Amino acid sequence: MTNIVDQIVEGATLMVTGMAIVFALLSLLVVLINAMVAFVHRYLPTPVAAERRPQAQAATNGANTAELAAISAAIHQHRNRHSKS
Repeated sequence: MTNIVDQIVEGATLMVTGMAIVFALLSLLVVLINAMVAFVHRYLPTPVAAERRPQAQAATNGANTAELAAISAAIHQHRNRHSKS
């Protein structure tokens, strides 16, 4: 009977020790990641945002209105043919 109790106590001790080690390592990881974030924010400049084009120009990318109308009609026709309803 004593042998089983000793094994249970040893197993619980190993479990608690392992959980404590994992907790300590994960806590250290969180601290190091936060330190790295602070370092990056402090010493590396933020990139300057590129000048944005107006939305209409960005959407067309040089395509004319006839091409856009044909593409839109093809998509609409495809969706109507393959709808689940």
